Amino acid sequence: MYPVAITNLAQLKEFENDPAYPCTEHWIFDKGGSAGLTGLKGGGLLTDAGSAKTWNPYTVTIPGTLGARLNTSYADRTTWSACIVAKVPATGGGSGVGTPLVSTREGTTTGGVNFAIQGSTTIDMTSRAIISGASIQQSANPANFVVNDFRFFAFVIDHTGANRLRRMSTGGVHFDYTDSAAFTVAPANKIGLGPTANDSNTPAAIEFCEFILFNDIALTTAQIDEIRGRSQARIARHPAGTITVV
Repeated sequence: MYPVAITNLAQLKEFENDPAYPCTEHWIFDKGGSAGLTGLKGGGLLTDAGSAKTWNPYTVTIPGTLGARLNTSYADRTTWSACIVAKVPATGGGSGVGTPLVSTREGTTTGGVNFAIQGSTTIDMTSRAIISGASIQQSANPANFVVNDFRFFAFVIDHTGANRLRRMSTGGVHFDYTDSAAFTVAPANKIGLGPTANDSNTPAAIEFCEFILFNDIALTTAQIDEIRGRSQARIARHPAGTITVV
């Protein structure tokens, strides 16, 4: 069941295009090769950095090596949101650290934020950000993760004005955290997928299916649920139901 009713898959947009919260760019890695680096909305390019990626028929695998990234051209900022479909890894990054999905930690370490997941006996989502000059981690422990499941994840940081929000979501469950001080932006760093050269733990290889970026937008939990429903429906159109998204 989808959290939002999709009555006609043929009319479903190939990319997120809700005028109330328009995405900046949307990548689906179903081209079987580097054509997937080109965004569907405006042709925004991901830059392939570090170790070679593996292009599968409907996904791309970023290897478990530091600095293996797919970087956008968009700089870190006080408010942004990302929605991702990725395969839950068995291990990687150490307990409570995890394998980074998306971050702005490639470059300077005096600012930026990451969002990571881990799959093992204890499954969690974590986000480490530079808050008033200190590295502050928030962690969530959602239930019912299954290693090798493809899951929909969302991450929101909103530090515009007096806002101090970090939000982590998966499977229709949302975790909100209020930071104690302002987020330190790293304007020279780009938003991107995968581990950075600055990460201190060896990550797991991780398989990505979809990546949607919203610059200067803090997605609400209701909007995240709507996007999740459309994402599940989009990916269900793959031949023979190749990938099912939780």
